[in-house]
Amino acid sequence: LPSARLLLVSLVALYLRRVCSNTETDRVYWANFATGAIQRSGTDGQGVQTVRTIPGSYIRALVLEEENCMMYYADRNAIMRMTIDGASDPVKFVDLAGDDPVAMWRDTAANVLYWTTSTESKIQR
Repeated sequence: LPSARLLLVSLVALYLRRVCSNTETDRVYWANFATGAIQRSGTDGQGVQTVRTIPGSYIRALVLEEENCMMYYADRNAIMRMTIDGASDPVKFVDLAGDDPVAMWRDTAANVLYWTTSTESKIQR
């Protein structure tokens, strides 16, 4: 249809066990880069909640640090950090000086955060 619009939405989902004191049940977390919303629900998909919407953001990746109830997300030119419940204001954790992070993951045993960017052909930490 000519009036139909295609919306490309990237969802990054993460599973969170009941390890945080503010987490009553198991949860799945995801970020929608089109809207800047970080959301969560029960593992059955019920009870969808918006944890936080970050206007003007372009969230491409989301990583949870369950033992400290923190989350990290890849945004334009930076990796940001805030509490899992979204109550704290996001703070810049890593400044990538004009480069966009596109993927992140965390080695929980070593407590190291890794990422890749749109221009570097390497894994960084």
